[in-house]
Amino acid sequence: MNRKRVLSGLALLSLVVLGWAAPGATIAAEPAATPAVSPATTPTAPVASTAVSQPVPSPQPGPTLTPTPATISAVVAVAAGNVRSGPGMAYPVIGQVRQGDSLAVVHRDEAGSWLQIVWEREPAWLSLSLVSLSADVSKLSVGEALPPPTAAAQATPVSAGPTPPMCDSVPIRGFGQVWGERPEVAAGLGCPSGWPAGEQGTTAVAQAFEHGLMLWLAGDSASEGDPIYVLFDTGDFQRFPNMGAVDAAVTSEVPAGFYPPADRFAKVYWEGTGARVKERLGYATDQPADSAASYQEFWNGQMIWVDALKRIFALYDYWEYDKANDTSTRVRAWAGFEDTFGPKP
Repeated sequence: MNRKRVLSGLALLSLVVLGWAAPGATIAAEPAATPAVSPATTPTAPVASTAVSQPVPSPQPGPTLTPTPATISAVVAVAAGNVRSGPGMAYPVIGQVRQGDSLAVVHRDEAGSWLQIVWEREPAWLSLSLVSLSADVSKLSVGEALPPPTAAAQATPVSAGPTPPMCDSVPIRGFGQVWGERPEVAAGLGCPSGWPAGEQGTTAVAQAFEHGLMLWLAGDSASEGDPIYVLFDTGDFQRFPNMGAVDAAVTSEVPAGFYPPADRFAKVYWEGTGARVKERLGYATDQPADSAASYQEFWNGQMIWVDALKRIFALYDYWEYDKANDTSTRVRAWAGFEDTFGPKP
């Protein structure tokens, strides 16, 4: 009996081990094995990559006129002066320099009286009398210059610049043509003065010199008496009263090929030492010429027409205020233009 029970127990144990169970029986499932967790790995900081920048090609400038090692320096010694396209007054004005401007001089003309500089990346010229040099002008080589422009090339073009200022009245005829077509003239002179109103007829004597012009007017409203104007080719001018006869003791013979100054100019020419008239003008290159003339007053100067020269001159005369230094500087400058309007009565 006991043996049977033992055998029955063994059989039942075998069935359980082999996984058999009667229908509807519940067998406790063995818990699932917990997967092994690997030790946590500490993340490392990302390695910063160094970007290799590619150089951006810079634009290559065009060819420019570069001063050569043989240059000498110059400093503008007058209030203002004209820069021209060639060595002489026959060449058009292409710019203006001011007192204190520093320039590199690259060449000179044959006579050594005109200097070649670099102006807005182009060769240009200005008078030696305009500047003080760091060395003797003879150290410069002679530069090449284009021939002077013809009369047709010097005709006054119509400017496309800003319109003239709004004025109660405007100049007419030749004065109006220059004033209206050249904005720099209208801006520099301002509006016509109310007194005397309009263009005033007069007579004149004009004489050309190596480095400028002397001009006598039979009266104008800007000066007492009959004024004498000395127009230097550096772009500035000086006005003198009619000073009478010259002291013969201070005169001298002029070199061959030149002319003595007119009697009306002699005293200013030989005795105008304060403005260095003789030194700056050089010798007269032509006889004096009597001429019909006219003038008109403006806020900042005047315009003068000289029939014998077929020229109209704008003379700027005003004070320029420097706010930074609280100072005022007298500006006296001039520019000449061909008279294309026609003869005046």
